[in-house]
Amino acid sequence: MRNLSKLISVPLVLLAACGGPTAAEDENPSTPSQALTTSTAVQVRLLGQDAAGFTSYLLAPRSLTATGDGVPIAVTVNHSAVELTDINQAWLIGTFTVPAHVSQVEIVLQLTNPGSVTDAHGHAALDTQGPPIRFKAPIALLAFQHKATITIDLLKSTSPKSANSRWMVPELAVHF
Repeated sequence: MRNLSKLISVPLVLLAACGGPTAAEDENPSTPSQALTTSTAVQVRLLGQDAAGFTSYLLAPRSLTATGDGVPIAVTVNHSAVELTDINQAWLIGTFTVPAHVSQVEIVLQLTNPGSVTDAHGHAALDTQGPPIRFKAPIALLAFQHKATITIDLLKSTSPKSANSRWMVPELAVHF
């Protein structure tokens, strides 16, 4: 089995958020999936990065789903808005327990629309109606630290829409 470093990062592109292959699938297409013989508790967290210029960046999950080898897994979701300008806080979005013998988990996070943002131009609605954030992870990665942290680059993910609103197209990475 490959040595796992303390932090494994899998950068995702918009294509992955739309359901295309993730970077992990592209980099390791022949890596065999290894299921665990016991259940594994997993947290999904959300972290802001590169918050320069923002005094507030609020997002809330609308839904969080997980499937293990294609079978739905019960998820407990925290629907509270989280403040992503606190770049030292990875906010808990939800938890689930992966049953034994599952080799891969697909996680899908849909954000509530609108979010809100405050920057040098004032307060604005944040349009988050794009496709959900979607990624797949082998259970070996999730079991390592029992979490997946979605890190969103706030500066690169936000662009003007109008005087009172901004677009959000997440540029992100997932850390295990």
